[in-house]
Amino acid sequence: MTTLRFALLLTVCALIGAQEASLQLSPVENWRLTTRSGSPSWAQLEYTADETRVRIAERTRGFELRLSSADASMNLPILSAMTFSCDLRAGVGLAMRVVVRDALGESLVFADQPLALGVNNLRWDLIGVEAENSWGGKRNLRLDGTLAQLVRFELVRDEDVDDPVVDLTIGEVRAHCLADPVAVLQVDVDTGTPYHVLRTDRNDRLALVVRNPSDSTVTAQVALRVEGVDRSVQEPQRELTIAAGETIRWEDFVTVSGYGQWFVDYSLRATDSDKSVKGLLSFARMQPAGPTPFRREGFQFGVNGGIPENGSSAKMDSAAEAIAIAGIKVVRTSLVWEALQYGGRKSWAMEKVADYGRMIDAAQAQGIECQVLLGYGVPWNAPEADQKSGHRADWQFSPPNHGDMQAWLDYVNLMVTTFGDRVRYWEVWNEPDLWHFWQGSSDDYIELLRTTYQAIKAKDPAHQVLTGGFALLDGHGGHKEPGFQRNVCVKAEPYYDILAHHRHGHIDGFMREVDGPLAAIRAELKDPAKPLWFNETAINTPDDRYRAQAAGLVKKITFGWSRGSSGHVWYQMISGDLSLQSRRKWGLMASGHYPKPNYVAYNALVHQLGQQRHDVVFERSGDRRALGFAPMAENGGDYVTVLWDDYAWQPQDLVTLAVGESSVSVVDMMGNAAPLAVHQGVVVLDSSLYPRYLRSSGAQRPQVLAPMVSLGERLTAAAPGRDYALAVRLQNPLAAPISIDFTWFAVPGVADGSVTARVVVPAGGEVVEAFALPIAADFDLPYGDFHDLHLQYAVADTPWRGTLTVPLEPAVMAGVEPDRAADVVLEEYRYVRNRFENNPGSDHLTWQGRDDLSLQAWFTRRDDALEVRVAVRDEQYSSVAGDWGQSDCVEVMVAPAVDQGRRMGIAHQDGDTVTLRGDLAEQGATVTMTTEPGLRNYTFTVPLVAFGADADVLADGFRVNIAARDRDGDNFKGWIQMAPLLEHWTTTGDVTVFPVVVVE
Repeated sequence: MTTLRFALLLTVCALIGAQEASLQLSPVENWRLTTRSGSPSWAQLEYTADETRVRIAERTRGFELRLSSADASMNLPILSAMTFSCDLRAGVGLAMRVVVRDALGESLVFADQPLALGVNNLRWDLIGVEAENSWGGKRNLRLDGTLAQLVRFELVRDEDVDDPVVDLTIGEVRAHCLADPVAVLQVDVDTGTPYHVLRTDRNDRLALVVRNPSDSTVTAQVALRVEGVDRSVQEPQRELTIAAGETIRWEDFVTVSGYGQWFVDYSLRATDSDKSVKGLLSFARMQPAGPTPFRREGFQFGVNGGIPENGSSAKMDSAAEAIAIAGIKVVRTSLVWEALQYGGRKSWAMEKVADYGRMIDAAQAQGIECQVLLGYGVPWNAPEADQKSGHRADWQFSPPNHGDMQAWLDYVNLMVTTFGDRVRYWEVWNEPDLWHFWQGSSDDYIELLRTTYQAIKAKDPAHQVLTGGFALLDGHGGHKEPGFQRNVCVKAEPYYDILAHHRHGHIDGFMREVDGPLAAIRAELKDPAKPLWFNETAINTPDDRYRAQAAGLVKKITFGWSRGSSGHVWYQMISGDLSLQSRRKWGLMASGHYPKPNYVAYNALVHQLGQQRHDVVFERSGDRRALGFAPMAENGGDYVTVLWDDYAWQPQDLVTLAVGESSVSVVDMMGNAAPLAVHQGVVVLDSSLYPRYLRSSGAQRPQVLAPMVSLGERLTAAAPGRDYALAVRLQNPLAAPISIDFTWFAVPGVADGSVTARVVVPAGGEVVEAFALPIAADFDLPYGDFHDLHLQYAVADTPWRGTLTVPLEPAVMAGVEPDRAADVVLEEYRYVRNRFENNPGSDHLTWQGRDDLSLQAWFTRRDDALEVRVAVRDEQYSSVAGDWGQSDCVEVMVAPAVDQGRRMGIAHQDGDTVTLRGDLAEQGATVTMTTEPGLRNYTFTVPLVAFGADADVLADGFRVNIAARDRDGDNFKGWIQMAPLLEHWTTTGDVTVFPVVVVE
């Protein structure tokens, strides 16, 4: 890559309005050509330059032109925006980006903006906007404090562009700055640690710290909203007057009890202003689970990355400590071949080896060991055609054995010789089942694995060799060879010690893959008990402040452990910022070491299970989990049972366990413990979507019994003026009869405390009690507005009493007005299934909001037919001829009742023709479609006889699910749907989760 730099002249301009000033940055005739060290072959440029014009005739495809400030010391008021104008006379595939460095030393790369031929006027708004990338300083992808230095503008071009010519004239370049005095204030949470954790093993104090780096006194109204994982909220406010250069500490600004994680939304406002500057911070309180001695045997708790490889020793030590105190024992990291030997066989970058060694030493000092990834290719060792292709991936992911295999082994030997006294886990490549990472066959990879394994074992037979972590086993566009993972695992079994697997995404897909195709591969091995590591997996959840992400961490780790894994590496330690608008929603912490709930959840998990071994999978009803972990120590300890429900739409039940003489406590996923009352050797507790740990003293394995109280069949949906009928199943675990008192509490419009009952359940027996909750005639609960019923129970003469939550199932009440609002509106994340949530590198392909994909639907009776009108908003329509499953299309599923089958129709467009496929089409249903920009309107006409219905069925209610699939260009991204389990219904026949629609 070639870099051109020119100096920028600063000229202060007049204020623009009351809130913004601007600085004009004018290029001068002071150019300097530099070439990236070690890569002279990347770009050979011919250029001429005067004060404003750049002309480039490039001999290779990709390039980056850097226009950098010569003044590294300018200190501006807080930067709000950058503007850049230019006239592009020639050039294609070009974009501009801006990079700035803030007052805390973070260099932030903001989004590329494409250039078109002609005059381009570009603006980057920087306040409250997440950067695309960053490095250095306090990494949080947000601009903090005053601007210390404008680093550069970058003119970049797509490497796939063949036309080399660029002719560009730079016009006006400006930096826009806020004049609001509170905008200069810098806010942080101080816990006594650089990783924002209140440690209960120390006397850390909590404070909100506000610093004024400006030359003037600032008075600010500070308003906070502090929200805990338990959804408790505190809203302290205070006025602060901060002198120039002063830092104020607001001690104990919030009351904190127990363990957990808290978000701090702050707002700063000048006394005489109606505008505010806002931000988001976090902190945690926990009892550290580490550090512990260097090497751990048994299950390995791990994380991807987190310790900088070339930072200061202090930063390395601090980052390692943040990992270690959570009880994490393994960090997956890499020193790729390219970084060490890019320029040729003799160009070893030994300074990078030394930096990497410092990182490993920092980890070891905190009791952490490293799992090292070996990869990828170097340009000079790839086939000649790949070197000349102009595509970096062609040589980077070319199999080393397509070139000189000894060159690869030299790299392996250097790594093992240098670090083998501190590293015992070696992973050979990453995700070789994806073409993006491995442009060879499974036989090529088996050969690489064999030779690498033999080289590592020759150094030390105790070293452990991992397969490259495989990405996933379901359908994926990156799979170029069917059966790649099976071929490697079975044929190369003698040449690896640990089978590494990934599978990002939600827990349901993870469980299906582990119990399905991955279990089938392991069953074929000569040693089916060969260790399994999930060494890169996580969950991306943007809609609930990461609570589901924390729950997913516990579920994935413990479920994988119960299926024979011996280690789990969470992806990743640091990722993105805290906001739900962040594109990088992975990680245990956000940039700047701000903890997320799953960081505290990991710490609590290690506390509860760090001294345990997996023992048994208990049977529970439905999609509910109970995993038993016995103590490793021969001298005993507590038995721990991990409990959770899989799905949020499930009603709670009463988990019932026989525990004998044990004393029992329940621990939430943040680590907070509470005792449970034991009565006649039995304990009960309500089930939950969020995992909990049940600790039984004396290492006695509990017996999971049938739930004492659970919801039976939902007999109807909630509709105005009707009774909502439910059945409750009661089972008595005791040897004597019990009496249970019930009271229903519900949302306004549904019986609230007026429906009560006392039910006697015989010893060891079962009773099903039906309830009819009257619904008010004016009851209005639009589809998607979820409310809960609460069943309060008390078992006479026992300590068992409490409240179970039962999600209310409202019917969709179709209107009759022809121009009414839609009966169903789907434009929120909770209705979306993102296929690319399995891929942290493709966050841009996940759902981006209403215009990306949303759906509205209307239901109307037309004589002896049901009309379903569906409007799909989609910014890009894409279709694969003859393959509706990979195309933009609409699916409608109807069932007259739970037990009367279902019918499906799929509207798929081929060119200008829309066709209806499936059962409904075969029985006389039709579809028409009209289009307008960004919108497609489908009208399904379904004869009532086509799905076994009549007018009474429509009025009583029938089950429906509607989904719209989304393909953009080459990528099938996912779908939006009314109800969950769309992807399973054709095999399970389960329509009970489909909503009920009533058409009068």
